[in-house]
Amino acid sequence: MPGQRTKKPILPKEIYLTITGESNALDCLEQAHHYIGQVERNPLAWKWVILTLHGALYGFAISVCRGTSPDHVTYQTKKGRRLISFDQALSRCQDPHHKGMLLYGQPLKLTKQQRQSISDLKNLFRNQFEHFIPTFLGIEVHGFPQMALDVLDVIRFLALESGTYIDLSLSQSQKKKIKSLVFQSKRLLKGGKLYKEAKIAEGMAAQAGPPPERLHASLAIEDLGRLRELALEEHEDFFKRNPRYQAAYHDALIGVCLCQGAASHFLNQSVGVKDFDVWHFYLEDEKQRFPHRAKKRSPQEHQGKPVDFMKRTIPQRDYGTYGGQAGQVIMAYLQREDTLTKKLLLEKAIVGLFPEEIFGEVLWKGWFV
Repeated sequence: MPGQRTKKPILPKEIYLTITGESNALDCLEQAHHYIGQVERNPLAWKWVILTLHGALYGFAISVCRGTSPDHVTYQTKKGRRLISFDQALSRCQDPHHKGMLLYGQPLKLTKQQRQSISDLKNLFRNQFEHFIPTFLGIEVHGFPQMALDVLDVIRFLALESGTYIDLSLSQSQKKKIKSLVFQSKRLLKGGKLYKEAKIAEGMAAQAGPPPERLHASLAIEDLGRLRELALEEHEDFFKRNPRYQAAYHDALIGVCLCQGAASHFLNQSVGVKDFDVWHFYLEDEKQRFPHRAKKRSPQEHQGKPVDFMKRTIPQRDYGTYGGQAGQVIMAYLQREDTLTKKLLLEKAIVGLFPEEIFGEVLWKGWFV
């Protein structure tokens, strides 16, 4: 209306997102702690633990190297300045003469185990998750807690004990938070089922004494033929020892495979053979339960190494889906990954022994050959 003043619109108060190198690294550490608290209930949370631990380690390493200028951690390219790599940052943290060091500072000194854990974090896992190629990925996770513990110790040193310019950049409340997050995260990891099971396994291995010398001679098709002969002999002997399973399972043998380290050695001679693990797979009879724990060591060795036989049954649905094709049926069954045994078998190669259609065929190369 004429003569009436128009009200000026009230603009919302401006809110800014502020990020520094230190706050970014601290946020990654906080997220890592959050997901560590979820891994017992949800194994997929390990993906985020690995990604956020990598971010925290990289971020604190950059803060240590930066000193008084971001130019210390960047370099010029045609497209502008780029940040130094993860490996370059960690390398500089180990250099007592790097520009971020104060007079009372200490360079990072990694143990052999910490080096391996950091390498695994970045190269085996983080890179696969960050640049995920659509495929099937199965990873056994019992080693993850110790890997995370090692990385957390390195993060704590860089952030709180290195005596570099990061010491001047972090506030007292930030330092207190870092200390608390590392402590709480380590307590969760050490209190978890995975860590305890891994420690029990380590203790059993230590009691067993030093591992026997491995066989490093190459395996030829003739070796597979001999293992097949032993496997078929065990097939017959099993039912002589256990006649109650004869009717349901004698004629239900789907296939026999060489698995674990010996199968990987067939592909890569540097692996070495401790023993030969041979697996029989039978078609499940729903009316007759099969002794899944059945394990038998052959009275005959092969090339001076023991031969162990294990057995599993495969549900009717898997067999029917793949039309009885032995290799496809066995791999479909294993790739369900719904048991620890299946996950462990998929870590290494799987080579067919029986029937003839899969003899010598590499059914699976394994994740860690």
